[in-house]
Amino acid sequence: LVAPSDNRKSEHKEDGLPVEIKLPIKHVLSRELQLYFDKITELTVSRSDSVLFKEALASLATDSGLHPLVPYFTYFVSDEVTRSLNDFSLLFALMRIVRSLLQNPHIHIEPYLHQLMPSVITCLVAKRLGNRFSDNHWELRNFTANLVASICKRFGHVYHNLQPRVTRTLLHAFLDPTKALTQHYGAIQGLAALGPSVIRLLILPNLQPYLQLLEPEMLHEKQKNEMKRHEAWRIYGALL
Repeated sequence: LVAPSDNRKSEHKEDGLPVEIKLPIKHVLSRELQLYFDKITELTVSRSDSVLFKEALASLATDSGLHPLVPYFTYFVSDEVTRSLNDFSLLFALMRIVRSLLQNPHIHIEPYLHQLMPSVITCLVAKRLGNRFSDNHWELRNFTANLVASICKRFGHVYHNLQPRVTRTLLHAFLDPTKALTQHYGAIQGLAALGPSVIRLLILPNLQPYLQLLEPEMLHEKQKNEMKRHEAWRIYGALL
């Protein structure tokens, strides 16, 4: 089993926050915890649609004694998100893992938030999440938007720059006309999930100029690509 060490390598998630990937070293865990970690990661990667995975999520959210595994799960999530942006099912499973860890009252996850947040933000505002038309990346972005909001609400008083950093990242993605419509959607959902004050201060003042950019993308006469029109209408629905 490998765990993060103090050797660090700086990387950037796609369109997300900068992240320091900690390189693995050998680390001693009890045999029981090692088997538990191996089983959870196996289910996450290959059987995330199974009843067993749902039971694993419930276990992660409630069991005591799992705190020693937090750095391992943090590294696992970060590593898999970095190299699996084409695997929609895996990305969604990873975000569910993060939510369960956050829900566990026996786990102190604060020291690892700076490593987890770039992965979470990536699953909100990456250009593509999955590689098939049938992949419901909209649902993943909605799920992740609520996850981001819950993290900011819970830990914002501890890390005062957490929500401002997240907000800046999302606002940049929202207002950048060179970003894909899917990225705009994720940014809008993320900002909206942060609450009425963020909507009032950041979305509403930019709504009219943004709609002027969006409307041509919604019209068949101006946008011949059916998928792009569909994306534009999804954004329009999110803004209503």
